[in-house]
Amino acid sequence: MRKIKFLFFMLLLVFSGSIWAEEPPTYYSYTDGAGTTWVFWLEGNEAHITDATQGGQPFSGVLNIPSTVEKDGTSYPVIGIGMRYPSAYPSKGLILNDHITGIVFPPGLKQIDRCAFLNCNGITSLTIPGTVKRIKDSCFKGCKSLTTLNIENGVEFIGYSSFSDCTALHGDLTLQPSIK
Repeated sequence: MRKIKFLFFMLLLVFSGSIWAEEPPTYYSYTDGAGTTWVFWLEGNEAHITDATQGGQPFSGVLNIPSTVEKDGTSYPVIGIGMRYPSAYPSKGLILNDHITGIVFPPGLKQIDRCAFLNCNGITSLTIPGTVKRIKDSCFKGCKSLTTLNIENGVEFIGYSSFSDCTALHGDLTLQPSIK
């Protein structure tokens, strides 16, 4: 009986280690016609943007997220924005960027990944289109200048602390029927 318990315990350790030992993604970059360099990672044939720079400097102005990015001549639809592993990416990404004043989301965007725009204090107004199904944890946390928020019908999930510490955000809260 002890041998069976020991084998079960060892299998449990091996299995749990394989779940938590997932490798961070490989990051790629794509520079669009306006000179913005987008850093992204791929999940299958779809892209998640993690960073945007202009001439090597953090992005400034209205962030117009592209609907596609390219790698080696192949175009990939952008379905997410934010970091999969915030601690694994060498730069801060879009986090803490007070120079982003607004965001235009592409029509095919499905999710805003965790911590995507954490503490971006330049954002004052935000409309999240209904194509975005998931707003993950802490993605707009600490955006202290955010005064207007519109979440369109179609969004299904709003994660923990997604809009916490958005101290300028006041008014009535209307939850769309699509939110589960």
